[in-house]
Amino acid sequence: MVALFALYWLPSPVQACGFDGVFEGNFGVPHPKSIEIAVAMRRAVAEGMLPPSALEPIVPGPTGLWRATGHLHALERRLSAVALSVSFPVASMALLFIDSGLWTRFTRVAGGYASQIHAFAAGSEEIAVVSDEAIIAGILDGRLSARSAIDRGLIVVDAPPAEQERVRDLLTAAFEARLPLEASTDLVSRRTPWGNSGR
Repeated sequence: MVALFALYWLPSPVQACGFDGVFEGNFGVPHPKSIEIAVAMRRAVAEGMLPPSALEPIVPGPTGLWRATGHLHALERRLSAVALSVSFPVASMALLFIDSGLWTRFTRVAGGYASQIHAFAAGSEEIAVVSDEAIIAGILDGRLSARSAIDRGLIVVDAPPAEQERVRDLLTAAFEARLPLEASTDLVSRRTPWGNSGR
């Protein structure tokens, strides 16, 4: 347990989030589109599209971060699988979980996509994908379709119009991909929950 604590608090060039215990929703929003996601989520819960648990607070600390990391690495694997079989001209993008303020950067590499979890916020010229961990988890688990989530405003792409469509197509294809043993989110082999996956 001491080793895990030391690993979690290891100095790193990252941006603090709710899992660090320093992000509070009443101190502002991590991205202008965050409000749209929050409103869309409450509407989806009211209409039965999402369970009430989708609005519950995050689990702070290493436990919550490792769970989020499992979902993000699962998305990375699907993005990489799609990139190897279909040409999508999306170089990189930054994904925000509004519930925790956690940013993850997905960068196109030779083998597909590499992720940097617990990264800095998207820059003004960078593609930003704004959503919530509960949304991504629901899609990965097959309880929610990616296309429905995008159409209902549960996933918002902040980018120029032409880029928006390409990113939506990429995400839809990635979420629809099915990979062997993808149900396993064992992260024991990961060196840190926020680090690059090593692709």
